[in-house]
Amino acid sequence: MVKIKEISSAELGVVKVVYHDGEALFCLKDVAKLLGIKYQDALVGLSQLGMKDIPVQLDDGKNKVMRVFVTSDNFAVLHSKSTRLEADAIIDWLYRESLVAGSVIGEYAIDDLKDESKAKEVLDQLVELRVRISVQDLTLKANEHRIRFIETLTGTARCYDLAEIPDIIKYRGITLRTLLQDLRTAGVFDSDNMPNTQYIDNHCFRKVTAETSEGAQLKRIQRVYVYQGGLRLIEDILKKKASGKNAKEVR
Repeated sequence: MVKIKEISSAELGVVKVVYHDGEALFCLKDVAKLLGIKYQDALVGLSQLGMKDIPVQLDDGKNKVMRVFVTSDNFAVLHSKSTRLEADAIIDWLYRESLVAGSVIGEYAIDDLKDESKAKEVLDQLVELRVRISVQDLTLKANEHRIRFIETLTGTARCYDLAEIPDIIKYRGITLRTLLQDLRTAGVFDSDNMPNTQYIDNHCFRKVTAETSEGAQLKRIQRVYVYQGGLRLIEDILKKKASGKNAKEVR
C-alpha cells in the first residue's frame, strides 16, 4: 500500500506527497489549489508519464477516493497557468522537495518507530549504513593524498548540492525552477533535469545515483552536485541571458 505524507510550509500551504521509486509525486488537487488553478484546468496539457492515480483516505477515516498525483515533470505546465504572485515560490519549494525525494533512510514517520518491528528495520538499516561509511572512510584515508592531487588538477575540491545554488550565487530573480529551465534551454541539462555527459566529463557537474532496498523493492535516488566549473558555467549562462534581455530593452 502506498504511504501518503503531507509536506507543509507556513507561508505557502500543505501538499500531500507520495515517495515512489526514489521520486516524489504530488497531489494535483493540492498543487492546483496553491497555484489558484481550477482542478479541471490543471489537468489539461499534463504529461501522462508524470501522472499516477493513488487512493487517498478521506477525513472520515473510512472511505477512500482516487486522486491524481504528478511528478515535477508537470510543474512547468502548472506554473504557466497560475496568476498568483507566489507561484514561483510554490514551484521552487516543490522542486526542492522532488530533488531530495528518497534521500532519507526508508519512508518512516516518528510514530512508526513505536512499532517494534519497524523500529528494528530502521536500526538494521542504520547499522548497515554505518558499516558502509566505515569502509568508505578507511578507503578515503588510504588514498587521501591521491584524491587531493586529483581534486587540485580538476577543480573538484569543493562541490555543492544543485538545490543550494540559487542561495549561493544570489543572482537576481533566480530560483531552482528557473535555474533548471535555463540549464535545459542551454543544452546543459536534459529533460530529466540531469547534466548531459559532456558536462560531467568536463568536471562541471557530478550525478550521483544510489540504490537502496526496501523489502523486495529497489529504490533509486539521483542527486546532482555542482563543481567550481559548473558554478562558472551557470554564471555565464545567467549573464548571457541578462545581456540578451538588456539588448531587447534597448531596441
